[in-house]
Amino acid sequence: MQSRGRLGTKRTFICQSDICMIKGKTGNENYPIIPGHEASGIVESVGSGVTKFQVGDHVIPLVFPNCDECALCISDKTNFCAAFRLDMAGLMLDGTSRLSLNGKIVYNFLNISSFSEYTVTSVHGLTKIKDSVPLNRACFMNCCVPTAFGAVNNTVNVFEGARVAVFGCGALGLCTIQAARAAKASRIVAIDINESKFVVAKEFGATDFINPLSEKYANESVESIIYKMFPGGVDFSFEATGAGPSVMNSAFESVCVGWGKSVIYSVMNEKQNISTLPINFIKGKTWTATAVGQVKKKDYSKFADMYESGDIMLDSLVTDTLPIEQINTAIDNLQYGNAIRSIITFS
Repeated sequence: MQSRGRLGTKRTFICQSDICMIKGKTGNENYPIIPGHEASGIVESVGSGVTKFQVGDHVIPLVFPNCDECALCISDKTNFCAAFRLDMAGLMLDGTSRLSLNGKIVYNFLNISSFSEYTVTSVHGLTKIKDSVPLNRACFMNCCVPTAFGAVNNTVNVFEGARVAVFGCGALGLCTIQAARAAKASRIVAIDINESKFVVAKEFGATDFINPLSEKYANESVESIIYKMFPGGVDFSFEATGAGPSVMNSAFESVCVGWGKSVIYSVMNEKQNISTLPINFIKGKTWTATAVGQVKKKDYSKFADMYESGDIMLDSLVTDTLPIEQINTAIDNLQYGNAIRSIITFS
């Protein structure tokens, strides 16, 4: 317990990753388990060996904790850590869970499990957040925002004047649109089957819009539509739908020959495969992926600064605020496209 902290969860969001886990699509978890990872909270207590955090600190839990000692943590090329792995099967480093019900073990999701009023996590997986940043906005800064901005700036380095396609206008896709705008992309096409989301997409910087189910695009693939809009294809595409291989393939097919790059950062069924012809790589196309945008623990504070300066817009991403007792409603709203993000509160 020396390097752990007890966190009082104040606000949490529901991410598509949580829904995939609930449905058993990720392949890494044991059950029963408490989902949730996009959260913010206040430190309630700390272990005797903890010196960097104290009771009352505002914090966000990290999807990828950093031990700060292994080769992966020391490298600036990744946010992975040799100690904290994704295949930890819902247990802490010592092989135990701090969660239980009626004396029986309950497993932990991503070392966080924020769909609970309190949770215990390693302090290596916490980072402080300014008290001036509202906790109902800080939730965005542990997964959605770093994944989007990291994908744009770290994974592929979108350049000024670039043509960008974003598949999916949920919170992740909308934050990616913001990041592409900040990188000075010249055109950003937002792709979604729910046209109501285009209002926020335009506010965030999208210049073009595609609803693949629209009558005017009858029987056309998304990639063929994009090639008509952007002769030769786009420079970068980002797949944020989580819909599976068919959309991932469309995103990849949409990028140009020579330098086009397509990024996967959504979660799909772990048993599904993606495929393409080797000639596409010979032609200079790149198909890559990222986990939380390769953002390391030391870099999270900048997102709070960007929010306070107005460089990141978050208010329009919040559809509603619901108590934990209505979390099933919030889950349904997200998976059926009726919400961008619902804030879950604890009494």
